[in-house]
This record gives sequence, C-alpha cells and structure tokens, in this order.
Amino acid sequence: MISKFKTEILIGSLLLATLAVILANQVIVRSCELTVNSAIEIGCADDREIGGTSEASAGTDGDVFKFCYSVDEASLSKNYTLISIAPKGDFPSDVSWLDHIEITAKTKRPEGEQVTFYVKDFEPAVSVEDDLTSLKYNETVLRLSNKMETVTLHRDEFLVPTWWQKRFDAKDKVAKPSFKDVRYFEINANTSGKGEIDIASIRCVGNYVESATLNQVLLWVWMGGALIGIIFRMVKLKNELEDKILSTSQLLEHNNMLATESATYHELARRDPLTGLFNRYGLEAELKALSSKGSFQYAMLLFDLDKFKEINDNLGHSYGDRVLFDLATIVRSKLSDKDVVARWGGDEFLAILANHDVKQASNFAEEIRQSILASDLIYSCSFGVCESEVDGNFESTFSKADAAMYDSKNSGRNKVTSYREKRGRRSADRSLHVVPEITLLPNDLPTGEFAIYE
Repeated sequence: MISKFKTEILIGSLLLATLAVILANQVIVRSCELTVNSAIEIGCADDREIGGTSEASAGTDGDVFKFCYSVDEASLSKNYTLISIAPKGDFPSDVSWLDHIEITAKTKRPEGEQVTFYVKDFEPAVSVEDDLTSLKYNETVLRLSNKMETVTLHRDEFLVPTWWQKRFDAKDKVAKPSFKDVRYFEINANTSGKGEIDIASIRCVGNYVESATLNQVLLWVWMGGALIGIIFRMVKLKNELEDKILSTSQLLEHNNMLATESATYHELARRDPLTGLFNRYGLEAELKALSSKGSFQYAMLLFDLDKFKEINDNLGHSYGDRVLFDLATIVRSKLSDKDVVARWGGDEFLAILANHDVKQASNFAEEIRQSILASDLIYSCSFGVCESEVDGNFESTFSKADAAMYDSKNSGRNKVTSYREKRGRRSADRSLHVVPEITLLPNDLPTGEFAIYE
C-alpha cells in the first residue's frame, strides 16, 4: 500500500519539510554581539586634523565603551567628532543576514541626544584595503536617552549617504547598503557643546538564511523533487554499480592492509624490541642481502657489557635496560649505511663493518669505547675484532672475534683486542667458542647461505 502511494508520500514530505524550514527560519534567529571584550580596536577622530577645534576621546570604563566629545556651536555644521569600534576576528564580518541592530547605550545629556550611527563595510568595487576612507558608509539616525536602553535599528532604515555615492561614482548595488564585510561601527555626535555617550553593546540580529535566498533554495528543492521520479531508476542502477565497485575496493584495501601488517610483523620479527637493533634472524637477512651483491670483505666486531649481572643486581633491571638501549644508540649513531649491527643475545652485540680491515675496525671499536665512557650511564664494554677470511665462513670469523673478546675480558675488561694468529696458535689461550644456539623453533628458522643457526 505504501509503495502504491510513493509519489504522494514524497510530495507530502517535501511540503511538510518546506513549511518546517520557513517556520524555523522565522522563529530561530542568530546574532553576534560586540562588547568591550570582543573589540579589537577602539578609536576616535575629530576635526582637529583638518584645522577644526572639536575634541574627541574614546576608551572603556568597565564593561562599556565611553565616548567623550566637545563641539563648538559656531562651527557645528562642518565639525565632527566620532568613536570607531572594530570587532575581533571571532566576530563575523559577514552579517548580510541581519534583520536589525540592537544598540544598548545612553547619553549623559538630560534631554537625550540624536547621533549618526555608521556601519562601515568593505565594498570590493570601490574600497581599497589600506584606505579606510574608501569603506562604504551605511548610516542611520540613532536616538539616545539619558538612561541605558536598547534601541533597535532595522535594516531598511540604513542608507548610503549621497556624498559617498558622488565621491566614488557609486551606482546600482554599490549605492545600496550592504553588510557583507563589516570593518567598523561608528557613532558621530551631531550636537554642540560637551557630551558623553556610554555604549554597552552592539548586537546584530537576523535569520539564519535571508528570505530571498531561502525562497530560491526551496524552489530548487521542489524542482529537484520533481526530477526524482524521472531519474530514480538511473540512480538505483548507479548505486548498485557503485556498491559493487566499493565492495571490490574494500577487498583490495583489506588485502593491502594484510600485506602491510605482514610486512610490519616481518620487520618486528627481525628487530630486538628493547634496542631496535637487528636480532639474529634480522642479521642473517641482512647478510644474505649483502652476499647477493657478490663477495664482500668485512670485519666483525663482537662486544658485550662488563659485569652486566652486577649492573642488574645492584642498580635494577630498568637501569640495565637503559644501559642496553644507550649502548645501542651510541653504536647506531656511528655506523654507516653499509654496516650492520645486531643484539646477539643478552648483553652481547655483534657488528659487521663492510670493507674494514682489522686496524680500521679496531679504531672504530675504540671510538665506541670512548663514547661509552663519556656517556651519562656507568658501564664499560669489552671488544673483540676479527677480519673475515676469503675462504672462511661466518662461524669461523665469529669464533675468532669471540676469542678476541674474551682476551679483553681476561686482561682486565674495557679493552679492544684484535684477533691475530701467532706461530700457528691463536692469540687466546683457550679453545675457540662455538656460536651460541638460537632459541627459536625449527619452523621459525630462515634458510640461507650463512649457517648462523645450528
């Protein structure tokens, strides 16, 4: 039954919506108020700058604007005194929607006073940004009493003075009042003698949408409603096609997300979570990448922290973690893009220095050792350095570097020891160490030319 009267329901809904919008625009109003707290500039002007004798001063007294003036009666017709108030940036400059302006003010003259009220607007066809005299004057008469009261000035009471129209040869829309880019609100005293005017607020009030604009919008809405019945089928088919495209796009996005997550997890698996350095798994991958570019010469630097267990026991594991992180930061800062460093395990680190001989690697290790001693944390490291052999494998190089590192340990720690053969015997008075065993499951172990994992 509902689908049978689809057109009638649509027209009835549009009619109710139209009435609701018109009623809401009449009942619900918007406003913006200029007070002492929302004014960015308060100024005054008088005819002294052109040789006159009038005097004006402007300022604030508590929560009101205070305008004091003195005009000579003999020259009232050509003299002027005025107060000028500029709103802050949060006060909307475009108040073209206003219906009326409410001014709460008073004069200290017992008989009341009639002044000229200006709303100065920037007129793009005439006004110049740096010339305040080119702003359009929207003026009307403001009648004040000697009591603080609110006076309402309706939009249709404003006009553009003839002198301004003649000065700028304003015609058509330019010669009519506009409030699209308001810069200043001003009051000009039109009476002689001394006077004082207090202004509490200037409030612009109007509808959210101008009536003419609202009527035009509603007309377009009704025209659109009439076309809905004609294009409904086309829109439905278009939506179905878009749904299919969206579904395909979502699947592709999901696949890309899975690929990104996979790459992220892969990178996390290669890194030590505390130091951010490569772990053994990541080290092997990097060595594979280097070896895929051809044979390369490198020096191995193996080092660990001296008496790290005592650091943890005496200063706490948090301090120990900080030491590990600090050490990793120092080493990382000194490596080149071609070098690789990994946390081998516990407090032991391993660095592969591409195209380094023993002497260069030893100098590099000494540089790290000095940086460690200069750090804020209290610790030291022992280093073992070994150069790779042409026919030697990774395990052989590692064992020699390990032997050199233990020579540093046994000879007092906090040293750099290079591995060298001595008459067929190794420099270390001990057998070569076996590469430590990895604690990963067999299925997690990568395969490659470097037999790091036993």
